[in-house]
Amino acid sequence: MRAELFNLNFPGWDIIALSLLPATINFAIFLYTTLFMPQSETTRSFSIFVFLLGLWQAGEGLVKMSQTPEAGLEWNRISTFIIVFVISAGLSFVLDYTKWKKRIPVNLYFFLIFFPAIFCSFLIVARLDMYTIIQSYQWFWVINPVPSVFTGIIYLWAALGGLVVLALLLFHFRSIRESEIKRKRSLLLIVGLSIPIISGITVEIILPFFLKQDNVPITNSLLSVFSVSTLIAIRRYKIFEYSPNYLWGKIKDAMTEGVIIIDNNEKVVFANKVFCKLVGFGFDKIENRNINEFLFGGEETSGMNMAGLGEIRITARDGTKKWVMVSGSPYLDEKGNTIGTILLLANITERVGLEEKLKASNHDLKTFIYRSSHDLRTPLASVLGLMELAKIEITDPKAREYFGYIDSLTKKMDHLLLTLIQVMSVRDHVLKIEDVDPGELLNEIVRSLKYQEGYDLINFTVENHMSERVRTDRMLLHNSVFNLMENALLYRKRDASDPQITVKITEDAKSILIEVIDNGIGIKEEDQKKVFDMFFRATRLSIGSGLGLYMVKTSVDRLGGRVYLESHEGEGTRFTVVLPK
Repeated sequence: MRAELFNLNFPGWDIIALSLLPATINFAIFLYTTLFMPQSETTRSFSIFVFLLGLWQAGEGLVKMSQTPEAGLEWNRISTFIIVFVISAGLSFVLDYTKWKKRIPVNLYFFLIFFPAIFCSFLIVARLDMYTIIQSYQWFWVINPVPSVFTGIIYLWAALGGLVVLALLLFHFRSIRESEIKRKRSLLLIVGLSIPIISGITVEIILPFFLKQDNVPITNSLLSVFSVSTLIAIRRYKIFEYSPNYLWGKIKDAMTEGVIIIDNNEKVVFANKVFCKLVGFGFDKIENRNINEFLFGGEETSGMNMAGLGEIRITARDGTKKWVMVSGSPYLDEKGNTIGTILLLANITERVGLEEKLKASNHDLKTFIYRSSHDLRTPLASVLGLMELAKIEITDPKAREYFGYIDSLTKKMDHLLLTLIQVMSVRDHVLKIEDVDPGELLNEIVRSLKYQEGYDLINFTVENHMSERVRTDRMLLHNSVFNLMENALLYRKRDASDPQITVKITEDAKSILIEVIDNGIGIKEEDQKKVFDMFFRATRLSIGSGLGLYMVKTSVDRLGGRVYLESHEGEGTRFTVVLPK
């Protein structure tokens, strides 16, 4: 595995700019507090905390720079090893800063602060934590924890430790009475840590563990808010009693994000060099100017939440339009009054441009598939017509047999093209929510299957347990249930004495449930995770196009629902569609 660690993409300067330079800022803060400030337990614990944060950010950057999944997983394991000690260092610093460390016995202090980190590190070294990794266009690699006892312990420690840090700082803030300066220092620490901690718990723990969604690795970038808040606390409020002006200037200008401070009238009071380069103005040209005059091309933005988080298009001095990711926090005076907003702007113009190109490429591909499917069906229709004439005029048995094969294959090709057109229609369909009678819809679907092979052999059962109409998109709902029932009809047991297909619709307080149940051939367990993939067939029988269940999944997703599968080979299958009310 050591060789895998060095399988990195060093020319990836965008990764270096987004991940490694923010780590460098924390290393600079570490050097600054270590070399230029009076040393105390609080200063030393803070220095260790920001140093470990920098190491973790560097590790996350090396995950993104990895060229192989194996290298990404190894660097992720290293960064996870570091983060468990980042939590301990953060708790140690907060206990020193709030002076509560003196209230805890030494043995209990070690057990509460360091024992969990040591235990988690043993789990990581023993490789008892498990992860999956997928490649991402936006995030390079997305690594999701596999829910297990040991992985859960590690992430529980990270989440609880972060929340305890915030809780201690909030309690300390509320307990301060004698000094507004101290309140400002604590508030800046709270603001700087709350954004990455709460966001990290939400998108990197709750999403993969509880919602089964891919995590969004943004905590590393959001830690820049902590860096800025810390620098303001040091520079303006002298959190550690000493702050050389020249080092503050170097740190703020080393940041990859643009930093700008505006007052309550949206006039600029501060901007770093990165921001000035981004907009093409020197600070002397924008100081005390309204941000709307030069940043948004004169457009009215009074309704915009400037302290929020989002993507905004700005206008540079030369007229070029640029996209930036904006995040911010309130700018407070010594009395706690909001006197402005601190904004961080990251240039994402290149990323947005790539996204637009991708959208255009997808549109071209959709158009090609749609037009090609339509154009190919025209000659196929002619071939089918000629087949019918051939059956009438040609009497040779062997020739009629061959024409029968051609006719069958041509119809399959025509059905495939028609299904492709339906797939594109489902994906591009504009939702039209209306009242739908579920009983009428289900009976209509059963009738529409009347001319399918094997219909007369099936015992269909329709159970409507709905007392009212449902509010949904009729076309997408029809498409979902039709394809499930057609699938059950196609993959029935040919030798079954009593083939059954049951469709029933029920409801609970929050959802509408539709079940399609059959006693057909069933689906192998190893194939069940792939049945919703495009063109996947779970049987060698040359039946169907491999697009039916894909359309079901696409339609249900468009309706904001979920589809579940339960099947046993040789016994039958149950599909359950759950739609929100």
